[in-house]
Amino acid sequence: MISGNSEPVAVKQDSAGNLFVIGQVNYSNGTGAVEIVHYLANGALDQGFGSGGILVDQIAGSNSITGTYDGGMDTTGNLLVVISLSNGYSVRRYSPASVPDATFNSNALSSFSALTINRPDALRVQADGKIVISGDYISSRKSVGFVFRLNPHGTPDLTFGSNGLVLVSSLARARGATLQLIGANQYFVLGGTASNEFALVRLTPSGSIDTAFGTGGITTTSYCASAAIFALAIDSGGNILAGGTPQLVTNGVSKVLIARYSANGALDTNFGDPSGSTALDTFGGVNQVTEIAPATDSAGHILLAGNGYGSAGKFLFLARYNSNGTLDSTFGSRGVAATNFGNDNNYVMQLPASNLAILANGELVVTGGATLTSGGSYVFGVARYWP
Repeated sequence: MISGNSEPVAVKQDSAGNLFVIGQVNYSNGTGAVEIVHYLANGALDQGFGSGGILVDQIAGSNSITGTYDGGMDTTGNLLVVISLSNGYSVRRYSPASVPDATFNSNALSSFSALTINRPDALRVQADGKIVISGDYISSRKSVGFVFRLNPHGTPDLTFGSNGLVLVSSLARARGATLQLIGANQYFVLGGTASNEFALVRLTPSGSIDTAFGTGGITTTSYCASAAIFALAIDSGGNILAGGTPQLVTNGVSKVLIARYSANGALDTNFGDPSGSTALDTFGGVNQVTEIAPATDSAGHILLAGNGYGSAGKFLFLARYNSNGTLDSTFGSRGVAATNFGNDNNYVMQLPASNLAILANGELVVTGGATLTSGGSYVFGVARYWP
């Protein structure tokens, strides 16, 4: 048996309340595979899924998977995974029964390998079933944002941008992404960095830059010498929640920062401190954000998941904020719940992964890579929190 490290990138809940944790396994011989684990609501493995609750897919034995970036669930319960192969990038679709779905484009794969992509980061599924992938693209030797849209069956959506592709030159890096409903249409908001500032860009349903958003389609906010958005969400009031990391000039430490913008991209200066944000130094070291989401309670709480590296080790963390941007002191320890699975090498994926799920009963699930013994291989770590 070839040993390997397992790294989750997404957790999704099905209609029965069970959890799919999506990621990859990297083997010691340099090959890799998609790995999907199905947990029942009580945390036990679903023995009817894959092999003992675990699906490992090397794409027909090709052993050529080099990365898994994000995962999602479409409108009919199929699982979607953004992967890189030796010949480029693709979206892979699986039925809820763990079978690669051959009806999805070609052999369950929808390839966008012809694109000059630096790194895909986010996968989102529209209400109409269309699939949106975003990330970084290399154009004229520099990095810009990209958005690529597929039809529900996996072919490029030719009604979006140019043959399904939109380049966002105003973003130097594209990380967080969210869908925004305006009237009956879904717009796409892309976050990242421009001139080392928090930056947001909105695209219309056809892929054009929406000039009604921010200033000419973009909103930027300067906090320090270097800052970037890594996660976006829409709250119940239609506001845009942005989570990211600013780097302090004084010591190079990365903090966690959240900000709130109106639906049209104006910074909400009533949120957090007078700069319109709230900064959090979780562990006194390097802190990273992977996902932000509005809580499902009536108080308007905001949830932020990520990982922290400090003198106390490495932790998954989950922070909860009040609707005004202050930490909720009734949650965890002064607003932050940190989880270490038994060894200091635990971490959440450093990508803007979809690693936070809010269950129907309000409980919270965070996933990340974990080592249970010093020097051991990484495995899927899943933590569930009371609301």
